Amino acid sequence: MAEYKFLDDLAKFGNSTITAMSGMQRQVRKWAAEQFDYMIEGMDLVSRKELDAHKAKIEELEARLAKLEGTAEKPAKKTKKA
Repeated sequence: MAEYKFLDDLAKFGNSTITAMSGMQRQVRKWAAEQFDYMIEGMDLVSRKELDAHKAKIEELEARLAKLEGTAEKPAKKTKKA
């Protein structure tokens, strides 16, 4: 009977250890996520929305520049002077 009590105690110990480790894992994950968020907040990062807006503006300006360059390359019509 002593064997069974020892095995029962060992199983209880293993169970409580697994439960404690699971709780610690959740705490570590939460802490790591908080630290990551804190680091990201401290950086000067651009959001995807801002980046897309800047890309659209750049494309618009490039199109306008190409149009202006195309206009500048065409020779102006000369008028006859009297």
